[in-house]
Amino acid sequence: MSRDWHRAPLSGLYLDRENGWLFGVCAGMADRFDIDLNVLRLVVLAGAIFVTMPTVVAYGLAAWLLQDRPLQPRDPAHERAFWRAKRDGGGY
Repeated sequence: MSRDWHRAPLSGLYLDRENGWLFGVCAGMADRFDIDLNVLRLVVLAGAIFVTMPTVVAYGLAAWLLQDRPLQPRDPAHERAFWRAKRDGGGY
């Protein structure tokens, strides 16, 4: 029996290594706070350039302390609708 997993919205702050460049800190924060990822990356980069040590320390602590985003099982109704559409020859 295989399980299909996806990333479900969560309420906590996690690392999102799948969408992140380095450790997934910015991707996790952008997802949690509903911020554009590229804007957040630019803010962190500017902070690393102009306020070097505090930004680097904060990023490093977040990468070390935060956990990876847990996988959540897909909704069975969503799976049935997907496979029903495939069977009937339609797209999803």
